[in-house]
Amino acid sequence: MTLATLKTTVFEHTIVSLNETEQYLFRVKAENSRGVSEAREIVSPVTIQEQRVMPKIDLAGIPQKIVTVPAGKPIELHIPIIGRPPPVCSWYFGGVQIKELDRVKVETTGKYTKLTVRETTIDDTGNYALEVKNITGTAREVIKVIILDKPGIPIGPLRIEAVEATAATVSWNPPEKDGGANISGYVVEQRDAHRTGWLPVSESVTRPTFKFTRLTEGTEYVFRVAATNRFGIGLFLQSEVVECKSAKTIPGAPGRPDVFDMSHEGMTITWTPPEEDGGSQGAEYRFRVMACNAGGPGEPVEIPGTVKVTEMLEYPDYELDDKYQEGLVVRQGGVIRLSIPIKGKPLPTCKWTKDGRDISHRAMIATSDDRTELVIKEAHRDDTGTYDLVLENKCGKKVVYIKAKVIGRPDPPEGPLEFDDIQARSARVSWRAPSDDGGSDILGYIIERREVPKAAWYTVDARVVDTSFVVKGLKENVEYHFKVTAENQFGISRSLKSDETVTPKTPLCPPEPPSNPAEIMDVTKTSVALSWSRPKDDGGSRVTGYYVERREVSTEKWVRHNKTHITTTMYTITGLIPDAEYMFRIIAQNDVGQSEPGPASDSVVCKDPFDKPSQPGEIDIISITKDCITIHWDRPVCDGGKEILGYWIEYRQSGESAWKKCVKERSKDRQFTMGGLMEATEYEFRVFAENESGISRPRRIAMGIKTKLSVGEAPSLKEEMQDITTKLGEPGTLKCQIIGRPLPEIKWYRFGKELIQSRKYKMSSDGRNHSLTVVTDEQEDEGLYTCRAINEAGEIETSGKLFLQAAPQFHPGFPLKETYNAGCGTSLRLHVVYIGRPIPQIMWFYGKKPLNPSDNVIIENTENYTHLVVRNVQRKTNAGRYKVQMSNIFGSVDTVLRVEIQDKPAMPEGPIVVDALLKSSVIISWKPPKDDGGAMITNYIVEKREAKEGEIYHLFLRRFTCLSIYKAWVLSMPFEVK
Repeated sequence: MTLATLKTTVFEHTIVSLNETEQYLFRVKAENSRGVSEAREIVSPVTIQEQRVMPKIDLAGIPQKIVTVPAGKPIELHIPIIGRPPPVCSWYFGGVQIKELDRVKVETTGKYTKLTVRETTIDDTGNYALEVKNITGTAREVIKVIILDKPGIPIGPLRIEAVEATAATVSWNPPEKDGGANISGYVVEQRDAHRTGWLPVSESVTRPTFKFTRLTEGTEYVFRVAATNRFGIGLFLQSEVVECKSAKTIPGAPGRPDVFDMSHEGMTITWTPPEEDGGSQGAEYRFRVMACNAGGPGEPVEIPGTVKVTEMLEYPDYELDDKYQEGLVVRQGGVIRLSIPIKGKPLPTCKWTKDGRDISHRAMIATSDDRTELVIKEAHRDDTGTYDLVLENKCGKKVVYIKAKVIGRPDPPEGPLEFDDIQARSARVSWRAPSDDGGSDILGYIIERREVPKAAWYTVDARVVDTSFVVKGLKENVEYHFKVTAENQFGISRSLKSDETVTPKTPLCPPEPPSNPAEIMDVTKTSVALSWSRPKDDGGSRVTGYYVERREVSTEKWVRHNKTHITTTMYTITGLIPDAEYMFRIIAQNDVGQSEPGPASDSVVCKDPFDKPSQPGEIDIISITKDCITIHWDRPVCDGGKEILGYWIEYRQSGESAWKKCVKERSKDRQFTMGGLMEATEYEFRVFAENESGISRPRRIAMGIKTKLSVGEAPSLKEEMQDITTKLGEPGTLKCQIIGRPLPEIKWYRFGKELIQSRKYKMSSDGRNHSLTVVTDEQEDEGLYTCRAINEAGEIETSGKLFLQAAPQFHPGFPLKETYNAGCGTSLRLHVVYIGRPIPQIMWFYGKKPLNPSDNVIIENTENYTHLVVRNVQRKTNAGRYKVQMSNIFGSVDTVLRVEIQDKPAMPEGPIVVDALLKSSVIISWKPPKDDGGAMITNYIVEKREAKEGEIYHLFLRRFTCLSIYKAWVLSMPFEVK
């Protein structure tokens, strides 16, 4: 019978509705326009029966056969299976088949089986077995499930090892389930058996045994212990009631004495201690001696007092295995096990340290009578170092040093990836060697590249020896991402990826100038406001600013107006000459250099407009959406003497030269909404005012306005920046977490100024984690740093302080004087500015005597300066050498300040001598004073009076500077010199 007619392109067909176990023959014929061909038959009949396939469990999704699940989260084991007929699946836990309950669900199809366990606890940790079975056979796999939780209860019972009058020693076994993390220690607590409150005793017990001390004799206690890991404290294991009491009684009899040696003068005997010591480990015995002959023993003689048996002493010692002689080498993730046989009497104490620091928080340490052992599981590279074992008893001390080295894969190369020598078809990529080579020499680096927006990575070179490489064969103007991986003999590291894309292109050059002449926005008699468009070609490097040049029409010389570049495309030139006619042109600048001057503007005469209104006031942005922008502006400062009829608003896309009117009619309002704009596009606006005399010059918005994306999320803080402290000279890294959609642009600022990637500032960002590394080389690097994230949906910022630690030193920006002066009776003020962290201890000295605050001495110390005030200073007691001394943990510094106290000079030395007596004058002289008061004598005051009783002195001359002689023209008058 004919089953089907098929197209000429089909060469297979499925036949259905056949009977199982029956045999069939099939044949095929070809047909064309001329007829049907002969039939092609199968060689032998086909028996219809179901194909059978051995069951198989596919664990490709769980290659390690280990699954970790946080406590409370569901266990979901979705396992593909194969088998025909479809196998029956059974799940087992702890050897018992799992049955469906409220929180347990098993779902099985012909292609997979799924086990779901909700509301998990640590009791769900264990081996889950899956068994699949059909008529052809059985397959079984075991998956280990670890519930990440607080550890289980320690294995009991809590054993009471020893009880004393005021102490008790207990021990226990570690919990069976560690909660998926190493047991970091144990918490032990105690309480009075007849009270309810528990008293914490210790939270840092590292071994499964503990001795409770400071107990009260005769009191009953209950003890309990719980294990801890990084997830918390587990359940407590509680002891029975324990009574603290002394078990001391009379000791039993010693063992039978044996004669060890004898002579005519005496003998040496030995015996064993009594089996029962009465609860007190005493070692004192009494002896008596009696003489014996053939007639029998005589009367005994007792040795007075007791004899104390002293123990045999032996210095501590150890035996070091040969494998430790050259140092122990362990693979990363392996186990460091240091097992040392020890001896000594009494048994020495064992203390393990690593590089001189305590290691108990990291290692498990156990010591018995003849051996001490240190074990570190899951070793990592930080465990490399020298492990010190100190053995000590009353005889002495002995130290053994064992070197351990953890080897493994290297850390990723140090970033960020840096790019230079960027050409049209190549670029040089550079990096730094990994901070940790994994204990083995770096064999080389693997460099990969990826085109944007493709997802596939292409290997450029798999064995680069240097830390830089020129990648060739790139496509011009195509964005690339790069990543570099380090390799040693143990494997490859994680990759260091580039933070930003790299675009091969012709090497950078200065930008083009603005293509259009500068536009005159406003004119007064001494200023001209300009605006201009950005260059069409920035030379491959972002335009960083502009310079404005001016020229009076009457001259040919162009003069640069601004000394520092302008960052916006608007600028007001001031200081111009009234009624002078000027032209202007613009020069653009990028990191490479400056452009050629742009075309000159129209000439303009500097004078105040009296007819047309002045340009409208500043333009504010009211709102921005994906297709609308609303702006508002202020009235013109000057209406030209006539009423403002309205305003004209024009717009253009940034980068275009032609302006378009927003509306066909004047706007009466000073607020306008422009709709129908393209999303995520930058626009510029300008506004004209109009009165009956005409239209004003335009007021242009300072920066372009970009419409928002239709879907986006403003940047938000996931983790604020924290203050950090580092040493001066070492790099400090400030970190924060900010997300947003689209990915925000990240910028870093200090003192309001944007920081640029350089040798000093290294910036890194992966879309969520953002960091700034500051290479500190001066104290001024300390301060507040700000990270700002911006996208079309909004912006956000966070700040953190960088504190630098260094030895104190005097601030070079505030030099100290050679000499400090103060007037007698006034206050002396010494101000010293310093740098250094932590804040140093500051002490002031006068001579060698320390100064302390008092009624006359005020000392003010801050984190930046120290200030000394001495009130009512006198020359004899306060002039001289003052020393300020500063010190912190990094060093100290001091300096001496010379202080001079200035007072009135002493009386000139007398007597006044009359050197010459003339007809109408007299010449007098004197000697300078012995004490000039600490300041140079500037002049002398000569006074006179008539030689009569009751007359007073009058000022004769004040500005006389000669030290010893003066000529007076008035006779018969006494003189006084000051």
